[in-house]
Amino acid sequence: MGSAEAKSLAFLFMGWARPGEEKGTVYSFMGWAEVKTLENLLDFCNVVFLIGGGVEPSVRFLSAIFSHCTSSPSFAVDPAHSRSAYQLHLLAFCLPLHEHSMGQSTPRGVVSQAYFNNLMSAVAGSCEGKSFYTYSSFIGPAELASGFGTTGSDVVRRREVAAFLANVMHETGGLCYIRERNPQSDYCDRSYTQWPCAAGKRYFGRGPLQLTWNYNYGAAGRAIGFDGLNNPEIVAQNPTISFRTAFWFWMNNDCHNAIVSGRGFGATIRAINSGECNGGNTGQVNSRISYYQRFCRDFGVDPGANLSC
Repeated sequence: MGSAEAKSLAFLFMGWARPGEEKGTVYSFMGWAEVKTLENLLDFCNVVFLIGGGVEPSVRFLSAIFSHCTSSPSFAVDPAHSRSAYQLHLLAFCLPLHEHSMGQSTPRGVVSQAYFNNLMSAVAGSCEGKSFYTYSSFIGPAELASGFGTTGSDVVRRREVAAFLANVMHETGGLCYIRERNPQSDYCDRSYTQWPCAAGKRYFGRGPLQLTWNYNYGAAGRAIGFDGLNNPEIVAQNPTISFRTAFWFWMNNDCHNAIVSGRGFGATIRAINSGECNGGNTGQVNSRISYYQRFCRDFGVDPGANLSC
């Protein structure tokens, strides 16, 4: 649901009604922030559809809600519709609750606004990233990156968020830089004919993971919805697009899979900059590892094995 979770939403009872009441009646008006326990969900036993839709929760969670709702004497269910109606319509709004009720972390649950702001408070005022990287520009793209920080066990989820932030901190000099310092190339590889370089454009590192090369700008732009080949500069101008390119790279270039498959943090380093591995630049590798260990401590998880590459 994203930002809508904090807003009051109207819920419509659409498929069937309690005896004596018309279909389409608005039964409750409350915000997602009010729903913290199964007890709160008694209010939602009066509804079967959430404006805005949702995604199917786990069978375990659906069963728990179904059992809780059907056991409530305050809501008389038409026997002809009981189980199928609950199953069909509770699917529409249970996912945000499922994430928290099952004890699983999400990116927002791991990195709060206060935590992110504390990271930014250590960034020098002279840094271009000081006012560029914000919590909203980070958390929105994080939640749009399907599977990021939501795959696997709670430990794996937290490790992935830690791994992403560790690489971001290293690539940006602690969230100081937006653009690559002193780029030595235009980073135009003309062998990638699918992504032809535009005249006068340079595809040096920009953004949280320093997106580089024409083929990455082109592919990221196509996936996200901007012209990466003709307007690579936007990655250093729009913070939301900037973070979205970072998550695009993370999810599509073996970083996400490296963590959730258990291959370890070192594999994310290899995916981002393989030239540092196998003794290529031990100092850079150690910098990334140090950040990763720090975030793992902050997030309350062991960093696991295979930290280096």
